[in-house]
Amino acid sequence: MPLPPKLFGREEYLKKVVQVILDNQSSRLAILGPGGIGKTSLALAAIHDERVKEKFGELRFWIPCEQGKSPSLFLEVFAGSLGLPSTSAGDRKSDVFGKLASFKQLLVLLFDNFETPWNIEGCQSEVGHLLARVASFPTVSIILTMRGEERPMPDRIGWTRLPSLKQLALGPAREAFLATCPEAAEDAKLDQLIEALDCVPLAIVLMARLAEEGESPSGLLKRWKLERTRLLDRAGADRENSIEVSIRICLDRPAIRCDPDAIPLLSVISMLPGGAAEARLPQICPSIPSWRRPLRLLRRAALVYDSPDKTFIRVLSPIQSFIHLHHLPDADRRRDLREAYFKIAGKGRVLSGDPDFLNVVQELRLEETNIEAILLDALDDVCENSESAINASVCFTHYLRWGTPRSDVIINATKIAKRLLCEKQGECLLEYGKILSLQRQNYMARLILEEAHRCFVAFNNQIGAARCLLSLTEPLLALEEADKARQNLEQAQMAYATLGDPVGVAMCSHALAQVSNSQRRYECAQLQLITAIADFTALGSKYMIARCKEVLGHVLLNLKCYDESRSVLEEAISDFIALELRGDKAICQITLGQVFLKLDNMVAARTSLEDARTLFYEERDLRGVASCLKWLGVLFKHLDQYELAVDHLQNSVELFSTFGSSATADLAHSIFELGSVRFKQGLLDEARTLFVDAREAYESMTYAYGVAQCQESLGILLREEGKFDLARSAFKLSKMKFRESGNLVESARSLINFGIISMSEKEYDLAIKDFAEACEVLTNYPSDDTLTISAKKLLEDAKSLLRVEQNRGSHNSMGIQQIPYSQGQRTLSVEANNLGVPHQADLASMFEISSVGRGDCAMVATVVRHPRR
Repeated sequence: MPLPPKLFGREEYLKKVVQVILDNQSSRLAILGPGGIGKTSLALAAIHDERVKEKFGELRFWIPCEQGKSPSLFLEVFAGSLGLPSTSAGDRKSDVFGKLASFKQLLVLLFDNFETPWNIEGCQSEVGHLLARVASFPTVSIILTMRGEERPMPDRIGWTRLPSLKQLALGPAREAFLATCPEAAEDAKLDQLIEALDCVPLAIVLMARLAEEGESPSGLLKRWKLERTRLLDRAGADRENSIEVSIRICLDRPAIRCDPDAIPLLSVISMLPGGAAEARLPQICPSIPSWRRPLRLLRRAALVYDSPDKTFIRVLSPIQSFIHLHHLPDADRRRDLREAYFKIAGKGRVLSGDPDFLNVVQELRLEETNIEAILLDALDDVCENSESAINASVCFTHYLRWGTPRSDVIINATKIAKRLLCEKQGECLLEYGKILSLQRQNYMARLILEEAHRCFVAFNNQIGAARCLLSLTEPLLALEEADKARQNLEQAQMAYATLGDPVGVAMCSHALAQVSNSQRRYECAQLQLITAIADFTALGSKYMIARCKEVLGHVLLNLKCYDESRSVLEEAISDFIALELRGDKAICQITLGQVFLKLDNMVAARTSLEDARTLFYEERDLRGVASCLKWLGVLFKHLDQYELAVDHLQNSVELFSTFGSSATADLAHSIFELGSVRFKQGLLDEARTLFVDAREAYESMTYAYGVAQCQESLGILLREEGKFDLARSAFKLSKMKFRESGNLVESARSLINFGIISMSEKEYDLAIKDFAEACEVLTNYPSDDTLTISAKKLLEDAKSLLRVEQNRGSHNSMGIQQIPYSQGQRTLSVEANNLGVPHQADLASMFEISSVGRGDCAMVATVVRHPRR
């Protein structure tokens, strides 16, 4: 009897098998499942268990049934396993049963790969009766491994029913791979390779052996996509060492071979990576009207399996790949399959205000993987229904804006549309541009959307041209071209009004509010959103009403109307819950968490942010998870829980780094916040490095506002170190960048920082000049009362100290004391003896960046707050 290989992820199942054997004098266990799933390994592990050994001693027998390709050969293998000598004469059946009757003690028989004798054509009854007679011995326990889902002779053998073995979870599958090839642990594509194999144990072991020979998981993943199961097939290999041999054994079952529809049905289902919904089989396989019979056979052979919720019929990846290589559907069945999924994809054009919106989104979400696979297959194939494939691709990409935005399908559709020189290229470019915008590839989004606009203009499609101008809003805001965005929107709104499209008019009002918000014109944005909400209410668009409330919550946050912001955001969250849009709800909860931060309600802020993180995890939106980690880091910074803040911010940096250039703004913000935490901890060198890294990231995307914030923080750090000349240079650049980005209030803060340095160096005339200029800016552009009061107070302090200097003619008698900065609180205290000069001027700066709208890169105004006591 062979020794068992090491098991991974089967501990609980093994425990159940062993317990059944121990709890019964004579147990009857069938371990079922598809080929290569680990049935033999599990059975051997059970029969070698120490407690099983103690129960049966040496009376544990392994019968390798794959050698029994006829009833007589099966009996010979059985006899040999029991220790009976080979003979050319005599009744082997009598020998076997006589031997079993001779045992007075308990014994256990492991019939391994029993499907071989069971599937001998015309002999199932004979083999079944043999097994049933073995089961009639009260001292005999039976463990049987078998491909498929059916236990043999269920009417005569009382099998203990255990669930069929399924594929491994990712963690144990990775452990199995690394047990053979530990060097693969460092390859970033390892998990993708394992998932491509559907975590099937045999496929993992065979692939790991290839990796052990020197091929990287990244290279093997590329080869798997091209070669499929041929990659794991070796000449002369048996079922334990070849995935193709293992699959052929399942396909060679007499019932499968004799049914003309079994393999054709399997080939159609194998085209669907997400599996086929049983209710859809009449639509996707109209040429197989009697599909229930072959489906039943495929289930029995474990060539297909049901998803956990019983919604879809699926095929394991190795079997799917084998079928793609050797049994592709014929042209007619492929056309039927495509037409069915073109119709499903076509529903993706539904608008958020439509009554069927939720049902359509849910339907497409379930079929998303399948639609994408069928569309890519159709677009790669030069066929007569190319225009249908393009239409379906446009509709599907429109739907993807409600899920995970991806561009593979629309890129291929755009190429074909350009080749056909049809008007659809404008639609393709428009949807492609929208996806790029959602992916925050703003420069590319702008180029593609402008190309789409030119295309629509060329075809005299005014609505299409207006849609492009509307869609350009977020990329232009991210690129700090708010004036251009406003100009586009006003032009688009006029076009929609002329064409009698009230939805377009309302959408433009919503977008104009985002532009106003980005330009710090908060009152204007508020009015525009109120108008948009009224318009969408009249149109019955519940989704856009919720979207407007979401943005209004941001605007009210920026207006420091925190209670109103909270109320509006909670309404938006309720609306998104009713619409079953969990991702949108999570986005609102991030903003609500920021509102609670402002209200000093740290418990509610943490709850809101952690709830959002959980939702993003469930939606597999790692970018949303990263945003939650970032804001939780900010929260812990405010609570002076610096280690927790560092942990969350570092995790957010790692996650944002995986998204490449599309996440540069978020990455830079996380690095900046991490730098501010390190500064509070007194780790100035590390803080300086982080501020410089954040600045360089913002510079790479030409984001002046972010650069200004980093420069300002560097200036404060340098001032902390007493490097006043370098600090002046930093503040000079921050003032210039704030003005360049249109943030004059923040430029006033840089002037105040200039003045503080001048006061520290007793250059009161220069300080007066800087503070006076800051006061003038803040008077003309009122934004923050705290900052304005601080500026005026500092101006009066500087004037008083200058008078002291002029009256006394010397500074030496004044006893000026500078109190060092600590824990993020910037305090300059100037004391003058017996002169009645104001005792202290406090300026506390905390820098926060908040996204506007639906994840664009535009930032709202920096908020100056007193430090927490």
